Amino acid sequence: MFCSLCLSLLLQLTNGDVKIDDKISFSFPSESTPQESGGNQLWQYSTPENAVFLVMTVDFAKLGLDTATINQEIALPEFFDQYREGIKGKLPEGKLIYETNSTFKGHPVTEYKFSMNPSNTLITYYSKKYFIGTKVYSLSYIIAGDKTKSADCE
Repeated sequence: MFCSLCLSLLLQLTNGDVKIDDKISFSFPSESTPQESGGNQLWQYSTPENAVFLVMTVDFAKLGLDTATINQEIALPEFFDQYREGIKGKLPEGKLIYETNSTFKGHPVTEYKFSMNPSNTLITYYSKKYFIGTKVYSLSYIIAGDKTKSADCE
């Protein structure tokens, strides 16, 4: 899966251009300055081919939540269903293509792919979120146009 591979390559755990914290760093092909979205850090890289790659961190400690509370919530059977529906609510025409919940080194991970077709332009939205302690590390891409119809992005 080419698109998943592209996203994986963007977040190499090496000495990249951006160091999020002591655990995570990444590199984009060109410089990306951090932005803020709802009090959270966000980095964005856009390509000439109508693709946007996003890396975002959410720190629930800023909301007064601790790791134990977050872990209790994540353990609830309905947690990932509610999380998915929250994302879907932000994508009014979004059709869920697939969803996977797993773990990475003992940490919960959720992965979604949505497809939309507003104004006859196919848009694919993919997001993978790692829940580590009080933080969520989010890797996402959005691709617009006919390129999303290629077998590489399925």
